[in-house]
Amino acid sequence: MIKTNKVIFLLIVIIIAYISSSLPLCCNKEFENSNDLLTLLVETKDKTERMKILEKNRQVITGELVEKFIVKTLDVPCKDYKQDDENLAMIMAEQLNDNHLKGLIMYHRAINAHDYAGKEKYYEQAITYFQQADYPLGIAWCYYSMGNFVSENDRKKAIEILEKAIEFFHTLDLKFNEASCFCRIGMYYFELNNEEKALEYFNKALNNYREVNSRFGEIRVYNDMMLCYGFYPRDEKDYTKALYYNDKALEIILQLTDEDTNRRLEDVDIYSKPYLIKRDKVTTLADFYRKKGQIMHNMMMFTDAIQYHKKAFQLLQDKEKEPGNLLLQELICGDLMVCYMVMGNSREVKEYEQKYREIKRKLRDGSPSDNAYFTYLEGCDFLDDNRPEEAIKKFMEALDILKQVKKADKSYIFYYMARAYFDMEKLDEALYYARKACKEGKMRDSAYKLISKIYLTGGKPMEALDNLLKHCPLKPDDSNKLYSLIDFSYYYSEAGENEKALACLEKSLELAKDHNPKWGLWTFYREAGEIFEKLGEPDDACKCYESSIDIIEHIFNKLISEDYKRDFMENKIKVYEKMIHILLRMGKEKEAFDYNERARARAFLDMIANNSIDLYYNADPELIKRLDENERKIWFYSKNSKDEKKLAELKLEYEDMLEEIKVKNPEYASLKSVSPCSLEEIRGLLDKDTAILEYFSGEKDLILWIITQDSMFTKIIPAGSEDLKEKITSYREQIATHMTVEKIRSTEWKNTASELYTILIDDTNKLLEDKKRLIIIPHKSLHYLPFNTLLDSSGKYLMEKYEIIYLPSASTLSYCKKKNTHKKESLIAFEYGNFNRPPYAPLPDSITEVKAIREIYPQNKVFKGKEITIDAIETDSKNKDLIHFAMHGILDSRAPMFSKLILPEEDLEVYKIFNMKLNASLVTLSACSTGLGKLSKGDELIGFSRAFIYAGTPTVCVSLWDVSDKVTSEFMKRFYLHLKENNSKSQALRLAQMDIIDKYPHPFFWAPFVLIGDWN
Repeated sequence: MIKTNKVIFLLIVIIIAYISSSLPLCCNKEFENSNDLLTLLVETKDKTERMKILEKNRQVITGELVEKFIVKTLDVPCKDYKQDDENLAMIMAEQLNDNHLKGLIMYHRAINAHDYAGKEKYYEQAITYFQQADYPLGIAWCYYSMGNFVSENDRKKAIEILEKAIEFFHTLDLKFNEASCFCRIGMYYFELNNEEKALEYFNKALNNYREVNSRFGEIRVYNDMMLCYGFYPRDEKDYTKALYYNDKALEIILQLTDEDTNRRLEDVDIYSKPYLIKRDKVTTLADFYRKKGQIMHNMMMFTDAIQYHKKAFQLLQDKEKEPGNLLLQELICGDLMVCYMVMGNSREVKEYEQKYREIKRKLRDGSPSDNAYFTYLEGCDFLDDNRPEEAIKKFMEALDILKQVKKADKSYIFYYMARAYFDMEKLDEALYYARKACKEGKMRDSAYKLISKIYLTGGKPMEALDNLLKHCPLKPDDSNKLYSLIDFSYYYSEAGENEKALACLEKSLELAKDHNPKWGLWTFYREAGEIFEKLGEPDDACKCYESSIDIIEHIFNKLISEDYKRDFMENKIKVYEKMIHILLRMGKEKEAFDYNERARARAFLDMIANNSIDLYYNADPELIKRLDENERKIWFYSKNSKDEKKLAELKLEYEDMLEEIKVKNPEYASLKSVSPCSLEEIRGLLDKDTAILEYFSGEKDLILWIITQDSMFTKIIPAGSEDLKEKITSYREQIATHMTVEKIRSTEWKNTASELYTILIDDTNKLLEDKKRLIIIPHKSLHYLPFNTLLDSSGKYLMEKYEIIYLPSASTLSYCKKKNTHKKESLIAFEYGNFNRPPYAPLPDSITEVKAIREIYPQNKVFKGKEITIDAIETDSKNKDLIHFAMHGILDSRAPMFSKLILPEEDLEVYKIFNMKLNASLVTLSACSTGLGKLSKGDELIGFSRAFIYAGTPTVCVSLWDVSDKVTSEFMKRFYLHLKENNSKSQALRLAQMDIIDKYPHPFFWAPFVLIGDWN
């Protein structure tokens, strides 16, 4: 052991001696070749060692070497800029007494400086050095760069400075550089609302670029003109002009050659290099597709925007190793995240956020700043998942890493730490970190606004207002003035200064009239409406909510696919709820009902109104091939694998491909959005025996409209959506879930049934006393409630008093009535029977069930066992009046389009039913839970019932829970018997339930089946 330790010690001594001896050798070495010296100076990081190398090799230092050193060390992204390199370059320049080099160093120092005063000072020093060196090109570039940074605060001053740059470039006959100035000035004039002058300068730039045969220069002009019209529009017409200039640029890009790209690179000198973005034809094309997507975004055409962004992203996939392309991919991911965020598609947002992170990782440089940033992102993920404690731990880790970085900006970490503590209701800690965030970095304004929020939450409205007035005062040039005014109006109202709040609101509404783009204004108008409500101004609040809804529906109508529409409405229902409540308080019941109809099942309404569209018309064969391949994989994993995660991923991929087919289908592009029926139109669809009970479940209360042929009554019920959901979940647990003998014998459920009756139906008896039939239009959790089981004060079921039928919205009744053939002569039945397909058990009672039904309807056709195929269902069901499925049904709550009926050798998924064409007057699904589905916040219930209605069936009979095979067989026999006896569908169902209740009194047995659609 001692001997081993001695050997290790000797090795360490030798290594130290070697390192010690080798360093001076480098420092003392004299170089004949300046390139070798340059390499050593760039690679050596120690200041002392560098100075020794410099001192030893003074005679080798030349202006050319210094210029190369500047290019290698100073001409880099700002975050990597090194003060030591700059100082060394200046020492060499002073040693040579070269004012040109001193000017060049100051020029780079100005570019990399962060503060306004510093930039201005360095540019002026650079100009002085260039003047002393009699170097006009350097002076020209200083003025060009100064003009760019000054423009952030003063467009007019920027134009004056750029005109000086033009004088020098013109004298030097540098038309390319002169054209760059013309472009900048053109943009600034446009922003100053002088379109005529802007176009004059753009045309000058275009002429110059054409004179020097620069195709990339022409592209640049069209790009700048596109940006002016597309990102600073004065009205909607400007967007058309933006698209025109984008297309002009695309024409040139598609014609670009390698020679054009090389010529562009030849135009680069040491001054223009910091402004060069290295792009070839493909990258340039991708950039313009991205910009076209951004314009479509601003035009609220999000489906088109997404397609162009994806097109751009796809182009870059093969060239992702190039840093410039990765940066562009990163930007496109951000664009797609914003698009999907606006559309309410959280899954796609997460997908592109993941891709964004992956690209970020590829761009990582391993520096402490970089490591801290990624640790901070992990904290943000925890914060988004409502895990603030874990978020704080990550933020603290990030702060520890940043201790290694001098003058690191920690404000964004402090800000989000404050947010995390605020979410935890730890206001003192939140205030502490918010104040720290105010002291440094770019989060200052956000942090001060958070401080006001903390004060307000802590019951200190005056402190909240004072903080905002002191630290975030309104500025004339505030680009976000519209939203700043809303903030002020809110805090004024909270502080009781109503007049000032109203004044701010009026100013903001005036600005909103000319604000572009308009897609984000729906939230502005919603917030303005809420403040007007608080201030007791219902008329103004109503106008704001109306404006918000107009923008929402404008975007909704431009979305192509029903999935996009459904997702989009997810977070918009709150505005409709606000509008409905305020209209009711103003006594405008009819208008309130109309907005209620506009809020529910809109995507489904558009679907059934446009159901003649052929999904696969003109579809991309490659996409169809991928779709088929994906379908085969789903089938394989469903049968042979327990990998549920992979199966779920494949299903989501399939849904995405279906969406892509729809988006690219020209028939879908021409799809027209349908307006919901008016109250008068809905009344016209009712007979004297029928009443509609339409519910709208709000955060704090439930609204009920009772509509008959000649009247409408509105009732506000004090039952919030969460409380109602809890009661319904509890009730379903009592009557339908995990049933046991004890549950069947228990009568506890009757108390809940009576309680729900009191909430939902009570006090309506007089309005309904002459009615035979109720159309229930549920909302939110009410979709899962069997209304027929509710008990009145006398112990009578609602079903005993009325026929009951359900609809997604009152407006869908019109469609169902048009589709109803009123025929019930011919029957087709699909009997699963004793077929054994593990894990699905045989259904022996389905044999008895179908046998009984076919005896009632002699004109029948029955498919059994292996005879049941999707082809048989599609082909043989087309002209049958009644379609009956006696088989297993499986609900897929995660991917509802993949809920399915189990056939002996394949599955009939919901998405396949949507593509069928049926003419039956009734489809009955004698299977488990076929009436359920995934319910979106936009009240879109995706499942079997809506799929069959879309396929052309006016009425569907489905179940609300897993049914008893034996009782179902008896029930269906009674149902079809009563239907044959010339009863309406809803009366036949009611009579069947009354027949079964005598033998099986518990609702689990007699109540699962409901009718959706037309009752006739």
